[in-house]
Amino acid sequence: MTHAPLVTRRRRIAVVLNDLGAGGAQRAAVEQAACLDPREWEVEVASLELKSAAGWDSRLPRRIPVRRPGVAGLAGWLRGFTPDLVHAHLARATIASAAALPFAGTPAFVATCHNLSDWEQRRNHPVRLLARLALHRADRVVAVSEAVREAMAGVDPALAARTRVLWNGVDLSGFAQVRTMREAAREVLGYRAGTFVVGVVARLDPRKGLDLLLDAASDAIHRVPGLELLIVGDGSERERLVARSHELGLHTRVRFVGEQSDVRPYLAAFDLFAAPSRSEGLGLALVEAMASGVPVAGAPVGGIPEVLARGEAGWLVPNTRSAWTDALVRAARSPQECARIAEAGLEQSSRFGLDAMRDALVGLYDEVLGGGTTRSAEAA
Repeated sequence: MTHAPLVTRRRRIAVVLNDLGAGGAQRAAVEQAACLDPREWEVEVASLELKSAAGWDSRLPRRIPVRRPGVAGLAGWLRGFTPDLVHAHLARATIASAAALPFAGTPAFVATCHNLSDWEQRRNHPVRLLARLALHRADRVVAVSEAVREAMAGVDPALAARTRVLWNGVDLSGFAQVRTMREAAREVLGYRAGTFVVGVVARLDPRKGLDLLLDAASDAIHRVPGLELLIVGDGSERERLVARSHELGLHTRVRFVGEQSDVRPYLAAFDLFAAPSRSEGLGLALVEAMASGVPVAGAPVGGIPEVLARGEAGWLVPNTRSAWTDALVRAARSPQECARIAEAGLEQSSRFGLDAMRDALVGLYDEVLGGGTTRSAEAA
């Protein structure tokens, strides 16, 4: 009896998202899908939104198709794609994926939890309660930080006990030369010598704490006459924050430049990156700032202490008006300390690169799928 040679095929991964907007979870999911070796993995992305929205899907290579089946069509798409593994991100996608699995054969199921608020402020929301039930059906649950897993433990210890922490990663290669862009970036933006630019890259949402930063800047400006704020991002809080800057007399010193597809020219102009978040699952924007050689100050909440190596690679600032005021003044008056923090942050940022994330992700998938490429053989 002779046997045909083993035939290998790529393992199929179905990535399911609520939508493909510009949020951090969507970005992380897209980065994960794109980093997988196409010789070993066949990936398709499904968004539950029915209409196309500008977001992170533009970062996906052409080899990865984006489907928009909606909730009603998810089972049909999975049945046609026949994935080996379904990877859901965020609560609604997790619920929809768990419901569709019985109609899609027997794929493995992995779900990633990105948000602290799902386990804190919104833990009793009906969608979060349903998501918690769906997570118990997953073969593996992933948290984007130890902070998220700890928050889970306070609500569902059994679920947290079988949850793996997998830090999100980002392609850092494009940030290596940001510091060389500094002079040109500041000239284009019109910053004069002696200006100390405190920058933010964030969704304009109450959880990002930018109202606190405006209040602190209004106090610090009397001690740092050259202080200015540069805020990159958009969201529901923009109108309120603009109004607040006028109330504080800061409107001539604060720029809201909206959402930007390329944040590097703005990072190049920053003297300090500020993240006064009230809730943060991890914080990839901090990683990009660190990789750009910008010193970072962040609130000691959520995953921020993990990103900043517990204060070794950035300042951890208590979320009070006075503490942030002092932090802004300290940074503006301490160029040598800023340089030291920037150097430590640059080294720390490498832990959140694509290679580290890819290795962890592939290890997780191999563990769930049993490792190795799927093989089939038929007797001749």
